Amino acid sequence: MTVILPVVARHRDNPDVRVRPAEPGSEVESHDLPFWKNGPMRWDDLEILRKIDELEGAAPGNLNNAWTLMHQMRPSKTIRNGVDDRDFVRELILAHEAGLVTWEDFGQRNIAPTDPITNPGMWLQEHWRIGLTLAGRDRARQRMFQQPAPDPDEDDGRPITGHSLDEIARSIVSTFTTNPQLRRFLSESGIPEEWLHGAEDGEAYVSSVLDRLQDGGSAARRILRTFIGQWLEGELHVPPADDARRRIVALLGRQGWHLHDGRLVVGERTRDSDGVLTPKGRDVRLAGLHPTIREVARSYVEDGYPGAAIFEAGKAVSGRVRLLSGLDGDGTDLMGKAFGGEEPKVILADRTTKTGRNLHEGYKLFFLGFAMAIRDAQAHEPFEDLSSDEAFERLGLLSLLMRKLDEAAGRTPAGG
Repeated sequence: MTVILPVVARHRDNPDVRVRPAEPGSEVESHDLPFWKNGPMRWDDLEILRKIDELEGAAPGNLNNAWTLMHQMRPSKTIRNGVDDRDFVRELILAHEAGLVTWEDFGQRNIAPTDPITNPGMWLQEHWRIGLTLAGRDRARQRMFQQPAPDPDEDDGRPITGHSLDEIARSIVSTFTTNPQLRRFLSESGIPEEWLHGAEDGEAYVSSVLDRLQDGGSAARRILRTFIGQWLEGELHVPPADDARRRIVALLGRQGWHLHDGRLVVGERTRDSDGVLTPKGRDVRLAGLHPTIREVARSYVEDGYPGAAIFEAGKAVSGRVRLLSGLDGDGTDLMGKAFGGEEPKVILADRTTKTGRNLHEGYKLFFLGFAMAIRDAQAHEPFEDLSSDEAFERLGLLSLLMRKLDEAAGRTPAGG
């Protein structure tokens, strides 16, 4: 029997709120109260597979029917009829349709089959002899499975708001000129083909794919969280623009979604006070920096050593100037020789126009100022005691200089 599972839809008035359909006969429609505030019990597909694998070896009697399996997974919890059991049914059916779980249906043959959505308790009692396929056992034991097992704390069921998914879709679509390129990008980025159906009409198409993944159970949500995380961290072959990355990371952080090892995980909502950043707030600020600056500064910032972060980032800028110019040295001497004179070694703007020459001279002063006020000072004095805001303002300057060097690389012959 093909089962049509309920999806979590967007609120009729507020697309950032996602709701489940109302329970039959309920007095309060669920769109008036977001489902995650009702405190639903979370079921994870890998958790279910592992429990079945464990019971097959140790207590196969507990797999006599799906109802008993569900209670084995939450032995000390109160499972709410029509709510928690329905979500368990959803995950079990998804695992079955993926070829990971088997069962025997002992429902009455002479009447209509039990609807697992409107009567999940009866459906669970009618499905007996739960077992794993070979693929299900491999997945439960993490064999032949590319993704690592998730920490249960990585996803508590809260939604990624519709506005956030639309922002992500808009940024992705802005990178491509044709719809076939768009679909190919999603496929090559790890989204399975079964989630990529639908009319390919740009932003609406990408939004619909992301929506389906969010509503498709814990395994699909894991695909979504990994895709967004890798995209934001620049691990896919077409990363987001820097301004889009900053905006989306900040937006997700306010909802309690954060980047960790190339995927989105839940955590505290970003709430920062003046001069002091929460750990997640630091992640948001780091995400907006030039990739090289972010890479060299991250560990020092996270460990509470902003001075060292600025020092290492400054070394990276100076090293890039040496590479582009072919010069040795450091500090103001290096910057003056690299950007000064009638024929600069490193060209920061189009010097064939007056505006370009002014831009080059202006940015040359930025590099000289960095060398005098930050690089030379840090090389000879103890690191300053900086607030988080002050530290990120200096890292932001170094990030700007590194971006200007990226632009200069296209104008400057190798080695100056």
